[in-house]
Amino acid sequence: MPKDTTSHPDTPGSQTTTIPRPPNPWILFRRDVCATPAFKALYPKAPQHIVSRAISVMWRNASPEVQARYAYLAVLAAREHEKRYPGYKYRP
Repeated sequence: MPKDTTSHPDTPGSQTTTIPRPPNPWILFRRDVCATPAFKALYPKAPQHIVSRAISVMWRNASPEVQARYAYLAVLAAREHEKRYPGYKYRP
């Protein structure tokens, strides 16, 4: 069974990092919203808790179609994560 750490070739030495969890729909939505120029203009240097709060409101007000799209993208991301890290199991 693989360990929860992996060595990345782009990191110097023998550093290991924890395998990231696959992103959920909200995380993917947040990533996309944060990348938009309009959002960057509204919150240029806002702390992350303010950004997350604003995006949470946007997520709650998003149409079911938008939420379904991000749910689908999360399934695709989970499949890709499984290919990249076979046997991964979340261990808090």
